[in-house]
Amino acid sequence: MKITDIFSIIIAFISLVISILTAYFAYFKPSQVRMLIGKIFIIANTYLETESGKEWGGLSFILPITFSNWSPKGSSIEQIRFLIERQENPAKTFDIAWSSFIKFVDGGSQWESDTMAHPLALKAQSSLTKFVRFDWSPLRGEKIEIREGSYTLRVYAWTKDEEKPDLKEKIDFYITKEDESFYQKSVANNLVIPIMVNLGQSKLPNQVTTRQESLLKDE
Repeated sequence: MKITDIFSIIIAFISLVISILTAYFAYFKPSQVRMLIGKIFIIANTYLETESGKEWGGLSFILPITFSNWSPKGSSIEQIRFLIERQENPAKTFDIAWSSFIKFVDGGSQWESDTMAHPLALKAQSSLTKFVRFDWSPLRGEKIEIREGSYTLRVYAWTKDEEKPDLKEKIDFYITKEDESFYQKSVANNLVIPIMVNLGQSKLPNQVTTRQESLLKDE
């Protein structure tokens, strides 16, 4: 066999391998979904409509979540759950399922329910953002304390109907004294007034500063 024939066989083999890999990544590679959690979420005192009227004492959390899937195969989000706990008392964790998707109206100052929570289809090479609402009912008996201190938030999402979640995110955040005071006023007056809470590293409030001070903070 001539050397040129050997080179031809090698080149043909390499071309075949490249074609197989291209076909795999283009048509057969499993979907790879990522979950990104927004850096600000909403906590609000809420109520439940009952036969006797409004039952106050509930709590709603609204969390912006983006799912991305840049693989050639589509996927889905079957379920999302939300766990919250005070770091000083990790033995008590509140496990809350998604209840609905919301949309903001009036320039973003108000929100309203969009649809009930349901499985989400995630197309191939696409992303999807939802404002997901999680409700803790006032009829549950145990109430979630919203007061100054450190909290841990865990978000779990399932892409398959299985016991364990495929996507996980853990974020620490801090409720300030001002947040606590604002929330307690809404509770005392039976008002739905949301508080915006910074998650993770997004802790600095909007403020007036100098260019030099801003540069030093970012170094």
